[in-house]
Amino acid sequence: MIEQTAPSLVPTPAEAGAWPPGTADGGRLILAGQPLVVDRRSPPEAGGAIGIFRPKELLLALTEALAVSEGIAVERASPHFLPMTAWRDGMAVLQFGTVGLSCPAPATYNGLVLDGEDWLALAEEQRSEDGLGLNRRRVRLMDQVFSVAAPGLHGPVLVDWEVADVPVCMLLDRVGPTLMAAAQTAAARLGPVRWLVCDLETGHHNFLHLRRDPKLGTSGVGVLLGLGARERPPSVVAFATPATLADLGPALRAFAALQPTAGGDGTVEAVFHVFFFGTPEEFGAALASRAGALFFGDNFRCPAIRFLFAPFPAGELLLAIQASAGTVDTCFGGTLDRLAAGLRVPSRIVLGVDGRFDALGPGDAAVNGIDWGVSLTLASLARRRHKADRSTERALAAALERMVSG
Repeated sequence: MIEQTAPSLVPTPAEAGAWPPGTADGGRLILAGQPLVVDRRSPPEAGGAIGIFRPKELLLALTEALAVSEGIAVERASPHFLPMTAWRDGMAVLQFGTVGLSCPAPATYNGLVLDGEDWLALAEEQRSEDGLGLNRRRVRLMDQVFSVAAPGLHGPVLVDWEVADVPVCMLLDRVGPTLMAAAQTAAARLGPVRWLVCDLETGHHNFLHLRRDPKLGTSGVGVLLGLGARERPPSVVAFATPATLADLGPALRAFAALQPTAGGDGTVEAVFHVFFFGTPEEFGAALASRAGALFFGDNFRCPAIRFLFAPFPAGELLLAIQASAGTVDTCFGGTLDRLAAGLRVPSRIVLGVDGRFDALGPGDAAVNGIDWGVSLTLASLARRRHKADRSTERALAAALERMVSG
């Protein structure tokens, strides 16, 4: 059984009470994710195939499995297109999509789950001196706002709002084992995912466009990560989206410095798996938009780093996190670190804006370098657009080395 007192890199508020919220006895629960997946089976069987296109949708999958197990009527739908005939007493809408796609439904309970990327979007909107921006107005129309990000992150953005905590440990304890146990069954498989080895030309002077369109491989997540194999290299797991890929740069550079080349037989001592929640085209656009911040505009080759592209199966994502030697999240994420804490992953790292980081290793040995109170200030948002501070690279490389060496 998964303990609910998993150590955190930063203090977290008390877990929310009743979950899923807003549903009365015999009520109906509408779960809204990204528009790409609103037409999937409704409701799916517990442990069934669920495509994950954004990190928060892992929480949606856990919530859905919990609601099904408790006999709550569950439906995946978009509140944008919810007809008036669907409104009824005892109905609740819980939204896991990006804050820019949230839509409160009238005459019902509306809950919104935010992660670090959503708080970043709200801070960027506030940065433009738009105190009544569209995203802020959407959030204010919700009955309740939940967050999976570090609690200190959103202080400067919504100082007067009460934000509840997503009960991640409770969800993992109740239905996490079910999703993971079903991950090897045919019903829970979505087929192979696309992936590529990190061999990239990110600079602005590649006029021949060499290695701009790398060849993609296809493989199942479990096969690619060696889940279930008796012997496999230690795996580091990270989540990234088009908006947060560049924030992962310091960890990718530090990991590559630890393993500059593969062994003579093509094997590697450890593997860094980056689950990219987007398409290869979005990956290329994210590289081009902030090449200097990510790889300093250079050729970057590390066979031990692999990028996997969405959609991912929910159960195998949880298995990958649980089987990893450690996880690397950014301060604008939150979902991965909270899941890793609940799954008792031995080592976790969270990257900050200016190259600093928080780390938790075996024996609860911790490094607390992030000043969470300034992560979304105007100065930090401006600094995020430039190269990271390299003064902590050696310490970060040492933390990654401890992670993969156990």
